Amino acid sequence: MHALRRILDDIRALVRASSMPHSHLRDRLGAALTLTFVVDIVASGLLLLLERSHPQTDIHTFWDALFFTTSQLTTLSSAMANPVTMGGKVLCLLIDIYAITVVATVAGMFGAFFSHRSIDIARASQQAAPVEPIRSQADAGQHAAEP
Repeated sequence: MHALRRILDDIRALVRASSMPHSHLRDRLGAALTLTFVVDIVASGLLLLLERSHPQTDIHTFWDALFFTTSQLTTLSSAMANPVTMGGKVLCLLIDIYAITVVATVAGMFGAFFSHRSIDIARASQQAAPVEPIRSQADAGQHAAEP
């Protein structure tokens, strides 16, 4: 239960951008999501233009193209047959390359976020801890000699 509460607190902090790492992660995830949405719509339109007139294709409407493209972008694929035209095959390959790149980039975003959060947490705990004065060796020897 404690772990769930901590996750929910982190999600709230991300939405509010309560620290610099939260702000960076939110902005980068938003940019990746927006770009992927645009790529999905544009690629769906292109795929429809390339495939719809071929008699052996499964892509006949924009929704067919959107379904295929979205499933490719999630790297899950679909039960639909792959594109049959050369242009459709090239577009499908480009969609796959984009999807793999985005997945790796998002993993890197989270890695950077956790690294920076760890640094922030360590700094905060150091500032909260009482600082003991540093003693010289002479002071340490003097205190050791005292009863």
